[in-house]
Amino acid sequence: MDRWRHTPQGASRAEQWPRACGASTSRREFTGHFHALVELRSDETHALEVCAQIEKDLPRVGGAFDGLDLTPGGVAWNALRRVLLAFASHAPDVGYVQSMHSIAAFLLLAGADEEDAFWCLVTLVQEVVPGYFSSGMLGAKLDQRVFSQLLRERLPAVGLHVAALAADDIIAAIMSSQWLLTLFVNVLPTRVTMELWDEVFSCVHRAPLFAACIALLEPNAEDILATTEMGEAIELLQKLGDTLQTTDGEDDDAKCDAFMSRVRELIAKDLSPAR
Repeated sequence: MDRWRHTPQGASRAEQWPRACGASTSRREFTGHFHALVELRSDETHALEVCAQIEKDLPRVGGAFDGLDLTPGGVAWNALRRVLLAFASHAPDVGYVQSMHSIAAFLLLAGADEEDAFWCLVTLVQEVVPGYFSSGMLGAKLDQRVFSQLLRERLPAVGLHVAALAADDIIAAIMSSQWLLTLFVNVLPTRVTMELWDEVFSCVHRAPLFAACIALLEPNAEDILATTEMGEAIELLQKLGDTLQTTDGEDDDAKCDAFMSRVRELIAKDLSPAR
C-alpha cells in the first residue's frame, strides 16, 4: 500500500491532498467536528437504511483496493465506516450514496488518516463534483451533457457514432456516469487514478476528469467506430482502462505515462479549469 502514498515527485499524498484542496484548513477551523460526528450513536443520527447500505457496500470497493485490508471488523474497514457515517451526519441533505465508499476508500489507500479523508471527501462532494450525489443528481446530469458536447467537439466521429447506436445520447450518458461518478476509481489502473487525483486536488476542479475521458477515448477511437450496436460499444468502453495495462494485467508504464501527459496537456490548454 505504501507505493500509492507518494506522488511521482516524492510528495506525500496524505499531506499534499488535504493541503491543496483546503481540507487541512477545514480540519483546523472545525477542530473536533469529525470526532464529534464519530462519537454520535449511529442509530440516533442516521436512518437505519443508511447504515445498512454502507455495511452492504463496504465489501464492494473493487480491485483497486488490494493494498487496503478491508476485512470486516478490521482497522481499515472500521475507518472507512466511520468516515462514511460521519459524512452522512455532516451533510444530511446528501447522506450516503453508493460509490462514495470507493472514493473514501481511495483516500485511505493514499495514506490519509480518517479525519483528513473525511474533510477531503467533503471537498470532493461539495466543491469538485457538486450536485453529483445530491437528490436528483442534477450536477451529474448536467455533466453528462457537458461530456456529450465535449465528445462531439473533440472526437466528432466518435460522438456521432455512439449517438447513432442509441437514442438520447444514452451511451455517452452511461459512460460519463460510470467514469465521472466514480472519479475513475476502478476504471483506470490505481497508479494512474492516483496521479489523476493529484491533478484534481491541485486545482480543486473536475476539469481533470473530463481531460481523462478524452485522453482515454482518443487512442481507442478506431475500435469504438468499429462497433455496430449499443451493447458492443458499452462493453468496449467499459474496458478502456485495461488498455493501459499489459496482457498479464501489469501497468504498462509507457501507456500510463502517455495518458497522464495527455491529461496534463488538456488541462493546461483546452480544458483548463480557468476557462
